[in-house]
Amino acid sequence: MEFLFPEGQHFECVEGCARCCTAGWQVVVEPPVQAVVRKSYLALEVLQETHRPAMRVERDQTVLANRNDRCVMLDQDLLCRLHSRFGVHAKPRPCRGFPFILQPTPDGVVAGLSFYCPAVQRNQGRPVSEFAPELEELVTGSTPLTLGPVKVWNETALNWPEYRELEKWLQEQPDLSQALATALLALGDWSVGSVPWREALARDLRPPERDLVGWLRWSVAAGLISVLEWSDHPDFWTNFGRLTEGSEVVIPSLGMSFSRGQAGSPPAEPLERFMRHLVHRKALLDGENLMAGLLMLLGLPEVLAFYSSARDDFWWAVERVEYHLVGHSQRGNAFCRSFVDSMLAGWQSLHPLARAS
Repeated sequence: MEFLFPEGQHFECVEGCARCCTAGWQVVVEPPVQAVVRKSYLALEVLQETHRPAMRVERDQTVLANRNDRCVMLDQDLLCRLHSRFGVHAKPRPCRGFPFILQPTPDGVVAGLSFYCPAVQRNQGRPVSEFAPELEELVTGSTPLTLGPVKVWNETALNWPEYRELEKWLQEQPDLSQALATALLALGDWSVGSVPWREALARDLRPPERDLVGWLRWSVAAGLISVLEWSDHPDFWTNFGRLTEGSEVVIPSLGMSFSRGQAGSPPAEPLERFMRHLVHRKALLDGENLMAGLLMLLGLPEVLAFYSSARDDFWWAVERVEYHLVGHSQRGNAFCRSFVDSMLAGWQSLHPLARAS
């Protein structure tokens, strides 16, 4: 099995970190691990300590129990009981794989990583390519996918070689944020039958287009922040509007009022590494269509700037984005899809203005 690793990324699990064990995730337990728990004293030990069973059935799957978002297999020394007593292979497959996010493709298995992990954030440890033997065990029996067309929007699609070409172009550009904007407009033009995407990709953005991109960046960011803070809340659209216009809004997760005008710039090197890694691990394909994926990544730097400035903690902001938007949950996908649908539905009327000299 061929693995496609990101260049320059390192990782080594830090004993006693336990970040992934205290995130409240529901870890599916495969039958061999269930047997280890049931045949050992672990089940009784967990019951005595936590007053709850070690495992439970959730949506027809057996999962490890959590207590206050902490896995019941985590002992007082922040070590996994399964790992310390029975070895690494006694751990559930998702635990053995973290922080890797494996994505089969026609080219091989893309080995991405979750930046929810502190060692990944710090780029600390061994080159990730050295983990190939362990990852091989996790994907044994699987085969590279023969993916169908990558949906751009409505009826437009790229075949896999075309998508690979686009992704390679994005990674080669010195300014990824600008490249994402150019790709978004190029594929948008192509989707409404205007300009071939390769031709649109090759030219520079004109002043009206740059203004449009600036508006898009913050509008999408305001929407994603609203999804994180007020999803299913009756004030969602009110607060989204206030954020969009730059007004101060009370942000529940921060416990304070904050506005776009108070946000500074996130640190350049870690932001660039994180954003390029999202492209590597195929985050553009996580949504319903490629346009929504491009829009999501276009807005993320503004989201990170907003939260990291308010908390003065860039990695806290990254963890929030990873947990809720692009890694372990994709709560912003529906918003980005709706935004793209509205944008492109009116694109033909906006198009002449956007292309004016």
